Amino acid sequence: MEANSVERATTVRFSEEQAVRLNTFGFDSDNLQAPSLFSANIQNDDTTGIVCPENISTYTDINACTSTISNGLNVADPKGLLTNLTWTMEGATDDASSGTGINQINSYAFNEGTTVITYRGKDRYNNSIYCTFTVTVADNQVPYLENLQENIIVGADLGECSAIVNWPEPIVTDNCMPASQILITGNYNSGSAFPIGTTEVFFVVSDGVIYNETEYNFTVTVTDEEPPEIYAP
Repeated sequence: MEANSVERATTVRFSEEQAVRLNTFGFDSDNLQAPSLFSANIQNDDTTGIVCPENISTYTDINACTSTISNGLNVADPKGLLTNLTWTMEGATDDASSGTGINQINSYAFNEGTTVITYRGKDRYNNSIYCTFTVTVADNQVPYLENLQENIIVGADLGECSAIVNWPEPIVTDNCMPASQILITGNYNSGSAFPIGTTEVFFVVSDGVIYNETEYNFTVTVTDEEPPEIYAP
């Protein structure tokens, strides 16, 4: 049981590279005692002050499909132990740091979606540093209708108790979704026939994200302006 506990502690304390090396050579299977290689690393290792970032969840910036984050992205190294640090991003945002030097992200504009960030490096004792975390950016901005339709009042078509009414198609913009992919649904289309009286027209605009939808409405009033005709018996 002691050997198992040593292996677990080693795996947590060191990175992938160190863990593989120490889990392979960290103890003698015959007598379950840690050899000098393991104890030497314990004496030299002092990476307890190095702390990896935690997962981050946030929303897109106003009128943008990205979120600029300036906190919580760096590896904490209060003792100045790092001698090399690089990072890579995969997923919604793809990027990578220089392969040399100590590279911290500091501040970055992340795309909507989830980005996986991986830090790799070395400390002054040649111990490997490895950590990964995610940045998730969600879009919570509803689409915007650029041409709000005012209420419409028209007379009935000649000889009819209704009117064919037309209006401009909605022009909608969104911070993330192209206009061609924005969903527009409603109870009437332009060019529909409306009876005499007042009818409410509404349509819902959505960019496909749950709760990212908004409803617009206007009224169509059709009046009967045609006088009655009198026929002699």
